[in-house]
Amino acid sequence: MPIPPSDPLLHQTPRQTGDLSTILVVHPDLFGGPVHVPYLASLARNLPRFRFIVATSAPPIPDGEWPSNVSFLWRRVTRLDEAERKLPVGLGRVLGMFTDFTKAVQYRRIARGQRFDAMHVHVGLEVENLMRVGRRFHLKGLWNVARWLSDFHWTNRPVLFTDHSLFTRRSDLGFPNPLHEADMSVTLAQDNVICVEREGQAYLSSHDSRMGVVRRSWYVPNGIDTERFAFKPLESRKALRIGYVGRIFRAGESRTFLPLLASRLPEDVELHLAVSSTQTETEVRDLWFAGSRVSIERNVPNREMPRFYWSVDLVVNPMIWAALGRTTLEAMSCGRPVLMFGNTDRHPVTEATGYLAAVDDVESVLKLLNRLRDARDELALRGRNARDAIVREFDERRVAEVTGSIYSDLIKDQTRSGGLTPRLGHGQGA
Repeated sequence: MPIPPSDPLLHQTPRQTGDLSTILVVHPDLFGGPVHVPYLASLARNLPRFRFIVATSAPPIPDGEWPSNVSFLWRRVTRLDEAERKLPVGLGRVLGMFTDFTKAVQYRRIARGQRFDAMHVHVGLEVENLMRVGRRFHLKGLWNVARWLSDFHWTNRPVLFTDHSLFTRRSDLGFPNPLHEADMSVTLAQDNVICVEREGQAYLSSHDSRMGVVRRSWYVPNGIDTERFAFKPLESRKALRIGYVGRIFRAGESRTFLPLLASRLPEDVELHLAVSSTQTETEVRDLWFAGSRVSIERNVPNREMPRFYWSVDLVVNPMIWAALGRTTLEAMSCGRPVLMFGNTDRHPVTEATGYLAAVDDVESVLKLLNRLRDARDELALRGRNARDAIVREFDERRVAEVTGSIYSDLIKDQTRSGGLTPRLGHGQGA
């Protein structure tokens, strides 16, 4: 159910600033973690023919990574936001339904106050409380509210949604996601979808075919700055160094694999961790990684991550869901093979560019590490193949160009339709 726009400017011909088409980006979680900023910054940096207005939650002050064609609009933090954070989780969820609604209204007001040619929504609006409470109390009507709040067709502008691994987070892969059904319901609001994972795009196409949903989707991966994350040959050393990058026990990741592997490291094998955590190094070590051959770095800035990748020989990513994450691609760009679980499509991680193991199969990985201590030529070859795969398909300039072409096509389609953006249509899945 679209909300009719009150601003008559929304009915006018899309505005262009000089030769620049304007893209209104809605990215509520842009500053919520270390991986979203590089993605959006690289996109804007490589698309100077577009102007980006980014609507997001109040952040740290943006750093120098942002190019001149990017400006920001902030969603104001309200007293409801502050109250939700102070309440116990259960009560916070209930109050959070109202904060979800308030946040969505704020983004709608931002959209009404801007003139733009297309909208690009990343991740989705902050409607998780509506989804969780709806699931907990079997009130799927709350999912309809969340979908309605996420629907921007009323702007009469083309709307593009980028799924940052949302469709790869499924319980059938071996790690529970109780919100999967809600995710699929809410994202029915989106008719034009970019998936950053190949597996996610394949799943979405299969889902839509089963449910009679008609929409456009593209596989456009995360773009990697292959100049910053440059190739470097393996160093000559006696010890084999394996690396891990991320939030320990992040959603979709094995809870047992990494600590068990660390406790059983063979001689001359070291584990180096670059973790994003509010816990101290001592706390992380005492809880999970007591071994002497475990090195821990906390909250390494993205600009310093190449140094970390170059310092290791192999990167381990124990993700059970089908999400790759930027860290896998960054490591490969630096010429480091990555080990992942082979329970789903891990493109571009293959037996030519890295290693695939059964989920939580520590024994087989220990055997592999024992062998790789004396197989540095093999590691070097797979690292070189990994680098070539990233340059060929994931270089940020190529990815930006593909995304820019989608922008241009959507804007042209909208112009040909006379300023209206009709829904593509939903069958029984609506």
